[in-house]
Amino acid sequence: MAAIASVALGLISFLLPETPPKAKGKAQLSSALGADAFVLFKDKPYLIFFIAALLVCVSARFLLWMGNVF
Repeated sequence: MAAIASVALGLISFLLPETPPKAKGKAQLSSALGADAFVLFKDKPYLIFFIAALLVCVSARFLLWMGNVF
């Protein structure tokens, strides 16, 4: 089933319109590495969400590490 769906989606992809990227001038290394995304940390709700998600992921890692004992 997955192979059939993959072939069907692959064939459908040839019917999509051509959308070349827009030229913005010379490419910079910082934008290629995603350094522009650090601007999001100036937004306080996003910063709080990021810190909370980081803490949850760290604590979940330790929880799952000893999960097989139980």
